[in-house]
Amino acid sequence: MTVGQTIRRRRLELAATMPEFEALAFSRRLGITVGHLYHVEEGRVGVSAALLERIASLLGLDAHRLLAANGQIAPSLEAALIARPERWAEIERGLGE
Repeated sequence: MTVGQTIRRRRLELAATMPEFEALAFSRRLGITVGHLYHVEEGRVGVSAALLERIASLLGLDAHRLLAANGQIAPSLEAALIARPERWAEIERGLGE
């Protein structure tokens, strides 16, 4: 399942009982157009890490998993790794185990 499909599936699950998750209302909460939301859900446009974090937060999804599935990392994690580049080696070792 793609990131966009995951977003759409969860949004529709919530919209069934909460109107604030219907496409127009949800897109307004995100500060994007409903057309942009549909394009994100259909995988037609790239989406920033910041927007994915907001979407995940509103939908109750794990932001780090959603970002990773989209080939991204959270801006806060990126900043931490840039501030302490020596940690990259530890992470690489952990991934290899």
